[in-house]
Amino acid sequence: MVHIRADGDKPLLHEALRLRSMGISVLPIGRDKKPAIRKWQHLQQRIASEIEIRKWFSRASVTGLGIVLGAVSGHLVVRDFDEEEAFEAWKAAYPQLAATLPIVKTHRGVHVYARMPDVATTKLGDGELRGGGAYVVA
Repeated sequence: MVHIRADGDKPLLHEALRLRSMGISVLPIGRDKKPAIRKWQHLQQRIASEIEIRKWFSRASVTGLGIVLGAVSGHLVVRDFDEEEAFEAWKAAYPQLAATLPIVKTHRGVHVYARMPDVATTKLGDGELRGGGAYVVA
């Protein structure tokens, strides 16, 4: 059993450990919004250990948290809207989904989280549907 302590002075570490405890694969992100580890593809197959996460998120170069999408994270996918207006149109068209799915505003648009098996990343006119083989910056 993993005992997660609240690292109040390290909110990224705390959130990474919380997500791990929920069965979500995470990775450290640098200032350029890219993974702060040389290779991250193995995290599409397995969730990092608590020791790995603590090591990664203790580095000063880590400024963000990535969520690995797809089967490793329970078939987690993200509908990534580039503009809030596109999200508002989707929300009006699908009010029941918008009322029940986790939604996060980003600096540019909106992320809508859902679970769907076998989804590959697909470019759309107003953003993307991101799935297996991809990550999002949380």
